[in-house]
Amino acid sequence: MRERGRSFTVALPARWRPGASAYARRILARAEATMRSLQGVRQDERVTSGPGSLATTTYWLAAPDRRRYLTGRGVRSIAIGRREWQRLPDTGWRRVNASGGVPFRTRSWFRWTPYAVAVRLLALTRREANIALMDPGTPAWIRLRIDRRTGRVLSDRLITPGESLLQRYSHFNRPLSIHPPHDR
Repeated sequence: MRERGRSFTVALPARWRPGASAYARRILARAEATMRSLQGVRQDERVTSGPGSLATTTYWLAAPDRRRYLTGRGVRSIAIGRREWQRLPDTGWRRVNASGGVPFRTRSWFRWTPYAVAVRLLALTRREANIALMDPGTPAWIRLRIDRRTGRVLSDRLITPGESLLQRYSHFNRPLSIHPPHDR
């Protein structure tokens, strides 16, 4: 790069490879299908919009229609199809209509393609593929770390102008039971 008669050299974080974007789209399609077909998974989430604003949530998902979560502030939720319950710290469970009557489905949980206006292959090793998705309309940038052997997403990082979100996935297909709360 030249500016005001001086030359500067910079190292770019990724290399352009012919055909890499098409390959990255195939990796994304496989990862999305793989994650949607899981019988169970755990998702640990960290969201921040700047210093002092960290929020954490752990989700447990069991196919086809069950979700449980616990926030770092002690809020709990259980969703089974159209039914949902919530428990705030120091209170009992109560029935809520948080999803607007739309039944929860695990197959709809893992949706990255709406943000995939542009898809780039950032890195490829024997074990992992790192791809980036970008949607200028949102605007949102997502980076996915994908296990190449299984097609499972290991983590994703979402960056928007107002927040940063990191999600890590684990406990793939392990037995998981999610039931309505007992002390309703």
